Amino acid sequence: MEEVPKVSPSQMQGADLLSQVHKSRLPSAPPGFYKSLSLDFVIVVLSVFAGVAFQKFLAGQIDFIWLLVVAGVFAGVSVLGSVLTKKLGRRTLVIIFESLGFILPFLGMPIDLLAISFAVMFILLFWGEYLSHEDADNSVEVRFFRLAKRPLSKMLSALTLVAVILSIPAWGQSKSFMSKASFDSIFGLTTGVVSGLYPEYKFGSNLDAFAKSIAEGQLNKDSQFVLLPAAIKNRVLDDASVKILDALSKASGIQLNPDETFASVAYDYLNKTLNDLKQKFGTNFTILWALAVFLLVRSTATLLGYLISLIAFVAYHALISFKVIRVATENKPREIIEFF
Repeated sequence: MEEVPKVSPSQMQGADLLSQVHKSRLPSAPPGFYKSLSLDFVIVVLSVFAGVAFQKFLAGQIDFIWLLVVAGVFAGVSVLGSVLTKKLGRRTLVIIFESLGFILPFLGMPIDLLAISFAVMFILLFWGEYLSHEDADNSVEVRFFRLAKRPLSKMLSALTLVAVILSIPAWGQSKSFMSKASFDSIFGLTTGVVSGLYPEYKFGSNLDAFAKSIAEGQLNKDSQFVLLPAAIKNRVLDDASVKILDALSKASGIQLNPDETFASVAYDYLNKTLNDLKQKFGTNFTILWALAVFLLVRSTATLLGYLISLIAFVAYHALISFKVIRVATENKPREIIEFF
């Protein structure tokens, strides 16, 4: 049999002392730190993309629909970050960077205009963030749409107002309130929606076809017109369309060419009317025009906000399903006021 080696008391005492020595550990990041940091980085990058998209839209280089897509993605991810981030101080830092990121493509503009744009965007985004955190603190359970409502509303207001502010110098540098390509993209999207509701009217064609579609819609209501032979119908329809074009020419104050597109005529008419008013009333009209555009775009953006909320909600549940985030329950004390 092998003899078991004996351990001396001094060796045992040394081993005990070594076991009592505190082993230093390298500091580690809290759970989810890198995931939340990645989300903040994506938000800031998307803010720059949104600013670039708006700049290119003003120059007529991209269609309006792509501006809506990029701005919608940016707003949705930013609101998602608002819901997922608990620390207001950290979100404030992200808001500063995303506000700077949106105006970064416009660095060539006057510094005072950029400062106003940054201040407007920061104040509105921080306001929405603060209200969202208050709702979260006063809620027992996570209600996504309630938490996302305030920051999304302020985000849409900030994007609309800053877009109006940054677009004003473009009108001052040229005689056009908007580039023809930008107007055509907005007009095409709008008439596409309207044509879906009223397919009998040809908004996307030339004035002659548009006038005939209006005349045909009116004449078809007359039972006697329906009974007429085809040749007479065409003659009556041509006469009616000519009268409609004459009436439109008198109302607009310009001679309309039947071969021109409806979009081209609408752009020329708006451009002439707005420039006349601008020359007559000066800065006051520019301010009123900016206010009118803000109210129009902001009211329209409300419909887009519902879609953004829905997509953000789906993304929120997708993150839960893929175990990127989790919903936990915590107990926290509350102060109350009562009589004693």
